[in-house]
Amino acid sequence: MFSEGKIGSLTLPNRLIMAPLSTNFADYEGKVSEKMLAYYEMRAKGGVGMIIVENSQVEGPRGKNTVRQLCVSDDRFISGLKRLASAIHRHHIPAILQLHHAGRQTTREITGGVQPVAPSPVPCKSLGEMPRALMIEEIEEIEERFVKAAVRAKAAGFDGIELHGAHGYLIGQFMSPYTNHRRDLYGGDFEGRMRFPLRIIEKIQRALGEDFPILFRLSADEFVKGGLTLEESKRIAIRLEEAGIDALDVSAGIYESLVTILEPMSYKEGWRVYLARDIKKMVSIPVITVGNIRYPRTVEEILVKGNADFVAMGRALIADPEWPLKVKEGREEEILYCISCNEGCLGNRLTDYIGCSINPEVGRENRLGRKKKPSMPREITVIGAGPAGITAALQADKMGHHVVLYERQPHIGGQLRFFASMPMKHRINDLIRYFEVQLEKSGVELRLGEEFDPRDFPHPLDVVVIATGSIPYHPILPGIHDKRVITPVDCLDGSCPRGKEDVLVVGGGVTGCELALFLKSLGNRVILIEKGDRLAGDLEEISRMDLLNRLTREKIQIFLNISLREITEEGAILADGDAKKFLVRPTKIVLAMGNQSQAILRRRLKGKANRLFVIGDAKEPRTIYYAVHDAYKAILSIA
Repeated sequence: MFSEGKIGSLTLPNRLIMAPLSTNFADYEGKVSEKMLAYYEMRAKGGVGMIIVENSQVEGPRGKNTVRQLCVSDDRFISGLKRLASAIHRHHIPAILQLHHAGRQTTREITGGVQPVAPSPVPCKSLGEMPRALMIEEIEEIEERFVKAAVRAKAAGFDGIELHGAHGYLIGQFMSPYTNHRRDLYGGDFEGRMRFPLRIIEKIQRALGEDFPILFRLSADEFVKGGLTLEESKRIAIRLEEAGIDALDVSAGIYESLVTILEPMSYKEGWRVYLARDIKKMVSIPVITVGNIRYPRTVEEILVKGNADFVAMGRALIADPEWPLKVKEGREEEILYCISCNEGCLGNRLTDYIGCSINPEVGRENRLGRKKKPSMPREITVIGAGPAGITAALQADKMGHHVVLYERQPHIGGQLRFFASMPMKHRINDLIRYFEVQLEKSGVELRLGEEFDPRDFPHPLDVVVIATGSIPYHPILPGIHDKRVITPVDCLDGSCPRGKEDVLVVGGGVTGCELALFLKSLGNRVILIEKGDRLAGDLEEISRMDLLNRLTREKIQIFLNISLREITEEGAILADGDAKKFLVRPTKIVLAMGNQSQAILRRRLKGKANRLFVIGDAKEPRTIYYAVHDAYKAILSIA
């Protein structure tokens, strides 16, 4: 991975590329912001061989797909783009600008009321917005917009451009029979559907010459019925090479198959490398693979086997900008591996800045280093070594404070260990290992297996951070203490039903849904009930889509708007929204009804600490994202 590589006229110092992933760090006009400059420079400094800057709109507002999308549609954006290219070049690597038009995959809310356009009036099922079919003269105008955007990219100092022909955006919409139903020059057969991208490439080459590299991002399989398949994409790849592009960036999916673009935890490491491998067999130009690649051994295996010429990473570099540098220096144990939770980087991406559940510095890079270390270090006591407590302890130590971290269990991790033991959640183990390494390298005084007791401190403590987490919620119901009732933790510590038992899972949040799948995999008959009308409502939408698909495939019996009312000797009495009752006879009842905060120490510490913070689940049961960010912000606020 650390050998030089060539793409057109460019020489890359290694085979690692930062993939384009929109950040919303531009301002509302689409101009480069200080936040964006710092974010990209941090990744350039981290050792990648090239950066492909996120999707930049060539036509606003109808061509944009996020509210703060980077823009290259007018000359007034060139000055900001120059600063961005320069920030990347300071670290001696090439910078590529990705050119983009959303087509049908946007909404009037994002475009300011303008109706989206597309090759044909085929609405995106995920967004529900009906697009208007483009007229020939409009298509030709958009072609020119791509050309002018490429000219601006070169004027701004970028080393090349990438045409975004993947993920169901406008260029891909023209190429795909799923979205292009035209019968004129821009549709019909294969050549008609290829006319739009080929004319854009031809016109850019005519304007900028063949020495200005053009990359092309392609969804080699759209994973929708009637969409592009790998076999047709092989023909597309050959045609694109003939047209003179310099590299193929092979991805997958469209919005209607979003789980194949930004895969949740359940997907296997590097599962779509086969797409790049098969495309590479058809062409002689460099091929880039991307998608759910986290570990150095995976990257090395891809390159050694010749499955791709370059490996692109997006979310992995959001989580840890220094991933390449740490591998090169033999510090792999220090990598903060992306856990594919999708919450911070994707949860609010259409309307808000991206973030990261496990790296709270994402989007704050321009402020790092500004906060001076305290002239007088504080004595900070952190209670609870879950994700919130550990983040607080490590950040406080980094800022020069003296930190003692208490954990009553003999190990760190808190509820991370519970979730890591659940099916498809194995990547959380990477986070636990990272925390272990960082604590060992830090100056934090870690007291495992030691219960914090305020009575041990006769004098007021300086700063106390309560991160004691949460405990399972148990409703007050008749029969709730029946021996058939177990908790989610019981299911994963060896006490779970195994094989042909009738199990009732009460609670359709993410924990209940995952447990239902796990129990079904052990051969049990499972019923899942949820008192509301929505399953896994506490989960980020892509991960939720994947979870619901798995529940459907496994044929889990699911009942919404049903609640548990009572447990009797006969069984569990359930009721619907009309209070109609009925009986089921499970052998086990799993209560997965959420958690409640565990912050009893707050009352006991009143008057015994100069400053007191309650963070993470101890404040309010939520996700890793909020636990980590609560901790980070609390420590930054300490003077």
